[in-house]
Amino acid sequence: MSTHDYPGNQRRAEAESLRTDTGSGRQPDDDQTVSELHAALEVHTKRLIVTATYTTRGHFSESQRYHKWDHWLGLPATITSALLSAGAGIAALLESQRWLTFALAALATLTSAARAFLKYGDLAESHGVKANQYLTLLNEARFLYEVDLRNHRQSNDKLSDQLRELWKRYNALNESPPYRISGGSYSHAKQGIEAGEATFENDPLWKELDR
Repeated sequence: MSTHDYPGNQRRAEAESLRTDTGSGRQPDDDQTVSELHAALEVHTKRLIVTATYTTRGHFSESQRYHKWDHWLGLPATITSALLSAGAGIAALLESQRWLTFALAALATLTSAARAFLKYGDLAESHGVKANQYLTLLNEARFLYEVDLRNHRQSNDKLSDQLRELWKRYNALNESPPYRISGGSYSHAKQGIEAGEATFENDPLWKELDR
C-alpha cells in the first residue's frame, strides 16, 4: 500500500480541503450566489433605466404640448389687448366699427379667461420640472449600471442599497403631481426613443469624442 493510501493521510487531505472551502467563512456555492445576485441587480437596474427613460421623455413631451396650447391662447389675448389700447388712428377706426371693438374685447376676455382657467402655463412648468427630476434619477441609474456595477470592489450589499434608494425615489415621484401624461405625449416619447433621441450614440459630438 502506498503512502497516499493510508487512512490517516486521506483524512488529513479531506480536512485540508474543508479548511480551504470554509476558511473564509464561505460555503462552496457562495460564489455562485454572489454572481446570481449581481446579475439580478443588473436586471433591475436596466428595468429602472427603461422605465425612467419613458417617464422622463413622456413628461417632457407633455410639457411641450401644454406650452404650445398656452402660447396659442395667449397670443390672441395679447394682440387684441394691444389693438384696443392702440393710438389715435386705430381708435378712430374702431370707433367707426363698434362691432369690431366689441368683437376684439370679447375675444380678449374669452381667451384670457380660458388661459386662466385651463392653466396650461402652470401645467407646462410642472411637467417640465417633474421631467427634470426623473432625468436626474435616470442619469444616476445609468451611472450605477455602467460604472458601479462593473466595479467589482463594491459589494453587492452596497449596490443593492443604491438601487433600492433609486427605486424609492422613483416611486415617490410617481406619487406626486402631475400624475399622468396623455396618450399622445406617450406615443411622441416612444417615437423619439425608438429614433435614438434618448441616447448619445447617434449624436455628432459623441462620435467626435470617440475618435
